Amino acid sequence: MGGTRLSITLAALISTFGATASATLTPSEQVVIKELTASAQVVNAQKVRALVARPDLTAEESESALSAAIEPLAFNDARMVFVRELLFGGASAASRNVLVLAAVKSLIARADKVIDKYPADLDKQPTALLELTKMYGFLGEEIANARAPGSPPRSQGHDPQVNVSNATYDACAQALGNHAARHPSLLKPDVTLPKETSRLRAQLELTTADMVSDSATRKIDAADRVGLTGSRRAFLTELGVLLLDSGAGTDARIDRVRAALLRLPGARADVSAIAFGDEHPSLKARGVIVGTKTDLSTTTATADWFTDEVRPSPLDAPVAELARELARIAVKRALDSRPELRLAVERDLRPIGTDAQKAIGKPSDLTPESVLSAAVSALVIDAPSAVELVMARFYANKPESAAILSDALGVLATFGATGEGLSFAVGRTRADGSTETLQTTNVRLNADGTVGAFSLDGARWEIARGDAGSIASCKRDNQPVTLAALPRARVPVTSGVAWTGSGLVLARLVGAPNAGIGGASRLRVAATTDLDATALASPGDDLVLEGTASVTGSALILVRGTSGKQGVRGVGFDIDPRGVGLRVIDDTSSIDLAPPVPLPADGSIKLKISLKGNLFEATVGTTTSRGVLPPSAAHGDVIFAVRTDGSIDVSGLSVRKN
Repeated sequence: MGGTRLSITLAALISTFGATASATLTPSEQVVIKELTASAQVVNAQKVRALVARPDLTAEESESALSAAIEPLAFNDARMVFVRELLFGGASAASRNVLVLAAVKSLIARADKVIDKYPADLDKQPTALLELTKMYGFLGEEIANARAPGSPPRSQGHDPQVNVSNATYDACAQALGNHAARHPSLLKPDVTLPKETSRLRAQLELTTADMVSDSATRKIDAADRVGLTGSRRAFLTELGVLLLDSGAGTDARIDRVRAALLRLPGARADVSAIAFGDEHPSLKARGVIVGTKTDLSTTTATADWFTDEVRPSPLDAPVAELARELARIAVKRALDSRPELRLAVERDLRPIGTDAQKAIGKPSDLTPESVLSAAVSALVIDAPSAVELVMARFYANKPESAAILSDALGVLATFGATGEGLSFAVGRTRADGSTETLQTTNVRLNADGTVGAFSLDGARWEIARGDAGSIASCKRDNQPVTLAALPRARVPVTSGVAWTGSGLVLARLVGAPNAGIGGASRLRVAATTDLDATALASPGDDLVLEGTASVTGSALILVRGTSGKQGVRGVGFDIDPRGVGLRVIDDTSSIDLAPPVPLPADGSIKLKISLKGNLFEATVGTTTSRGVLPPSAAHGDVIFAVRTDGSIDVSGLSVRKN
């Protein structure tokens, strides 16, 4: 009798809670789920949960029932609260995996419906964009990054106290990836989109990546689910960071970004993504989202970081902006972890006072964080120029920038490698605006965390401090710094009527030029009026002039030159951003002697002109021209003239008889 009762009990249990669910929701129960979900009353979430997550239903039945209730409804704030309560409120832990997957698939079905309604002009539908943004953000913030009550924010991995399994998270990530694949013209990562829809896609990519389960292959799995290829994929798999933009970024531009990011290991730890073209991103993600105002579609610009004291470098604007934002993160971490370095920076800022021109780059203010962020980003993009800027200022009796350089190097050293001596990576700008990585090696730290010496690009630099921390001396390769050792630095200029040095004598010819001589083969002239000119005595009418010119704005280098009715006259080179022309200029006309030659990207070009009687031979870069001069170009001196706000720096200057 006992055995019979036991058999009946087991049969009943199997019937009710069988290994495979066999019951289905009745039509009336399905209506109840739809009505309660439509009401979006939080008090009803428990009733919907009890129906949808019944243990006698299959996962597919639960998903179907919830999707039928959610898909027709606009996802507003009230429904956001309702779904959150459905998943995580009350006694939901036991059924959470079923509920989470059902809710994710239901919201994806709603997103499909909204997107399908506007196949060609979603970017012009603000209501639809807002709803989709809410859904993708909710899936990321409330599900992919769900936290148990009282748990702190996590920069890595899911919160195990939420009781959502890795298998569930993987299934959710797969569903999100499939959703993106169904709408390739809108959600494929490398399709170029307007700003409104690219932000929407960015949120979906973040949510999908955060949804992927925690495992050793998480970065690869996330790249698969998001649908990344090429350099976008390598960016995530190598760095663990998503690159978000309009879709216009080419592999080459993305590789530039990756190279810059690799130089700042101290800024990468908690970064989830970099959003180009969105300076203040409101995206939801597990970690930090770094934003820049410039999208990767922007072309190379000219850097003005180093003021007028070094030759300007071509600049990849979005990469430079990114370097500044990442530098802020690295600086904060370094100063928070090294209070002695913070004290040193505060000490070094006192001599600067309110003069931002004594800093490196262009800090937004004169706080330690802002000043060091500008300096660190300059080192990450173009360290040789930054170092030469500082040394040129020290040569001109302006030592304050050397202290800031020592501090900024100390920030980078905080995250450096300590193999065979302390080292860390910096950047150098190429002529096309891209950068290459250089290693700063044999770094010697002072007791306060600042850097006293380092080797870079084949040179050994020393920044020596006095007892009170002030800069006592700067050396290159154990010798005091001179302009001859600073090829990127520009010669300091002053006003006057004549300038002398190293056997050269420049005289004012026209206007009110500022000028300077930086050794036997270097000089510089800068404009203060519409046209300013200086003259260098010629060794004779038959001569050879050669040198390398770097020009800002518009300038002239003339031989057999004099002042004239139009300011100056003579034969030689007319240089502006469009290129270098070879001309004869007299009081009434300007005659082209050869077609213009484009300037290199860095604005610096080698020039040579040889005169013998009425014959000339001129070389611009690698282009040589020959011809006959008119009678008006017979006699005169060597003239360096600059037009409004321009300047010309000539190095390797040689003027000799022919």
